[in-house]
Amino acid sequence: MSPISVLVADDDLWMRNLLAERLRTHFHVRRPVANGKQLFDAAVERGVDVIVSDVRMPGLSGFDVLNALRLVGRFVPFVMVSASPELAAECLARGAAAFVSKVDIARDLIPAVQAALDGRTYVSTSARPASDLPLQDAAPSDDHPPVQQFGVKTSWPLPRRER
Repeated sequence: MSPISVLVADDDLWMRNLLAERLRTHFHVRRPVANGKQLFDAAVERGVDVIVSDVRMPGLSGFDVLNALRLVGRFVPFVMVSASPELAAECLARGAAAFVSKVDIARDLIPAVQAALDGRTYVSTSARPASDLPLQDAAPSDDHPPVQQFGVKTSWPLPRRER
């Protein structure tokens, strides 16, 4: 069985390299690309298992490429990445399998790609509405990031709730 191939697109060189390096620990990363046109061409020419793309790029956006690939019969799972967590719902509505907020890449990129490959949706924790998140009674850790990331103004530890 051949390794799972991932194509990365981001107009920012530093972010493109960060995404590629993070993904290389689990997947075969094709040569990353810098814009939507390159992403479209590479996806059509090379064929990949999943695409990780910035939402906003000059020229063709991640949304534009997702739509264009579908028009030519390429149905590749997309993991959209953005510094704007408010775009999460729009990304899923437009057909992306997953959304990763750029502040959550270390924690959420690999699980998001795996979810996309498994046919599931995934949204970074910091992009979920605060009302969807349970209150935590413990200090922050890798599994429970600080509450202020979710848009809630408080500090750790949270007061214990009376039961």
